[in-house]
Amino acid sequence: MKQQESLSELTMLIEERNKKIAVIACEVLCREVCYATLLTRNIVHPVFKPKGLHDNPERMRVELQEEIDRISSSPVKYQAIVLVYGLCSNGTMGVTARDIPLVIPKAHDCITLFLGSKERYAREFSKNPGTYYFTTGWVERGMEAVDRSPASGYGLGKTYEEYVEKYGEENAKYLFELERSWLIRYNQAVYIDMKLPIPFSYEEEVRQEAERRGWSYRKIDGDMRLILDAINGTWSYNDFLIVPPGYSIQPSYDTNILKVTLVDE
Repeated sequence: MKQQESLSELTMLIEERNKKIAVIACEVLCREVCYATLLTRNIVHPVFKPKGLHDNPERMRVELQEEIDRISSSPVKYQAIVLVYGLCSNGTMGVTARDIPLVIPKAHDCITLFLGSKERYAREFSKNPGTYYFTTGWVERGMEAVDRSPASGYGLGKTYEEYVEKYGEENAKYLFELERSWLIRYNQAVYIDMKLPIPFSYEEEVRQEAERRGWSYRKIDGDMRLILDAINGTWSYNDFLIVPPGYSIQPSYDTNILKVTLVDE
């Protein structure tokens, strides 16, 4: 597919059944994506990237682009590459479609995916701005991130001595205080129950984490809709951005969250 490909051809891609798609997702969504892959009629090739990329947006952008380029040059011909990510602290900003269209949910981050829509995300964060969200994947693969700042390319969450060893005494105090001030903003832990057909739950672990930190605790139901739609190829305009070859993902700074921009040649 070339840049001049018509909108009607992209529409045909959306409507086509039994698509062959590659999926690149964060490992915290592993169980949800695998469940959706089990249910879909599409032929899916999933790739999971480490959770730690969220802590370094620049590295995240590079690694996602490398994976996209690898898939694009593969002898296996996929009709689309689905990114099960959001804007993710600008970690997907500038990621570019090569010869295959990219599809990405219009989401700030993975919490939008767990909640089922950007609209519900906005409501939850408006009502409860001091909330730290947990899911099965976050407990299994991301609990250490509770002690990290959203800007923790530094690798926050270390002891003061580790800060000194890595960054020097001059910077250690600043970073340590930065982490403490970040944690003060949170006062509630919410466990998002995705209702997956698995015979266990991490609800008690999250409840204990909340108690340890002096936070309140709440459980809410998750919503698989966005994740299922991503894997099924049900890419509505309201929920997904389709990035044609030769275009890149950019923040839109409005309720759409994301937009496409033509890459300069």
